[in-house]
Amino acid sequence: VGQETFTEGRQPVPEEVYMQELDAEPTTQDFAALAKDGAEYTLLKAWALGGEAVAIAADGKRRSAAASYAIETSSRAAAQATSVGAKVVAAAPGVAKEALEATPAAAAEAARTARASLEKGFDLISGGKKQT
Repeated sequence: VGQETFTEGRQPVPEEVYMQELDAEPTTQDFAALAKDGAEYTLLKAWALGGEAVAIAADGKRRSAAASYAIETSSRAAAQATSVGAKVVAAAPGVAKEALEATPAAAAEAARTARASLEKGFDLISGGKKQT
């Protein structure tokens, strides 16, 4: 039954069709060109992002918004971790109880650390000058 199902309505394909070489194997020059293009893109992207980081650090409102965004993102991550923790509690109550209770405090500490790191980084970029 199985063979009949798969052979019914099939059309034979001549060997010369499926044995054709589609593309030549890449050469060392092909790999070198690919690496060169990747390096150029990486440098250009790093330059653009570096300029954007300096612009954000120099602008007090944008710097504050970036720090607030980092804190908001970490708070969302904490909420998601708490949700996952609740599911773990259902699966293994004894082990998960302690982890679930520690999650909000750990998330709050992560948010404080993130904010302090961002502020320190911005201060370093701006040469230690306080921007408003």
